[in-house]
Amino acid sequence: MPAKTQSKRVSVSKAKLAKQAEAVEDVAIGMAVEGAVDMAEGAETLEVGRVAVRLAAGEMAAGASDLTRAEDAVLVANRMAELSGVVEAAGVVDMAEGIELLADSEDVKTIGAMISLMSLDDLESGMQLARLAGELSAVGLVAERMQMPVLSLFLDDRGLKLEQMAVDAILRASSTRALSKLALAKGM
Repeated sequence: MPAKTQSKRVSVSKAKLAKQAEAVEDVAIGMAVEGAVDMAEGAETLEVGRVAVRLAAGEMAAGASDLTRAEDAVLVANRMAELSGVVEAAGVVDMAEGIELLADSEDVKTIGAMISLMSLDDLESGMQLARLAGELSAVGLVAERMQMPVLSLFLDDRGLKLEQMAVDAILRASSTRALSKLALAKGM
C-alpha cells in the first residue's frame, strides 16, 4: 500500500491577501500609466514620422521638377548652339558678300572711305601685283617691237588682268578692314 502524503495547506489571511492585491494593483496602475505615457510618446513619434514623410514627398517632387527644368535648359542650350552655328555660317557668308559689294562699289565716297582705312601692308600687297602687271606690259611692248604680235597680245592681256587683280586686292583688303572696324564698333 502506498504511503500517504500529507498535503500542506497554506493559509493566507484575507488582510494579507488584500494587501498583496493592493500592491499588485499599484504595480498594474504604474505599468498602465507607463504604458499610457509610452503610447502618447509613440503617437508623437508617429506624427513626426508622418510630417517627415510629407516633407520628403514635397522635396522629392521639387527635386523632380528641378531635374525636369535642368533637362529642358540643356535641350534649349543645345538648340541655341545649333542655331548659333547656322548664324555663324550665315555671318561669314554675309561678311564675304559685304566685302565683295564694297570692293565692287563705284561710289566715290564709299571707295574713299575704304581707302582711308587701308593699311600700308594692304597697299604694298596690291602694289606688288601692279609692278608685275607693269613688267608684263613692258615685255609685251618689247615683243610688239620685235614683231611678235601673238606674244605681245598675250603679255598685254595678262598684264591688264594682273593690273585688275592688283586693284581688286587693294579694294578687298580695304573693304575687309572697313567691315572689321565696323563690326568692332557695333560690338559684333
